[in-house]
Amino acid sequence: MKIGYEYNLDKMNFFERILVKKISGAVESISEIDYDAIVRFVNELEKK
Repeated sequence: MKIGYEYNLDKMNFFERILVKKISGAVESISEIDYDAIVRFVNELEKK
C-alpha cells in the first residue's frame, strides 16, 4: 500500500534541498499524499 510522499522545499535548509533535488529530480515542492490510503491503513491497524 502506498500512502504517497511530499517534498516541501520551502521548509528545507540548503543542504536538504540540494540532496532532494539530486536524488528525486524535483525542481519544486511536490505533494502526492493519498489521504484515503492513510485512512484505510489506520483502519487496518485498528482491526488488529
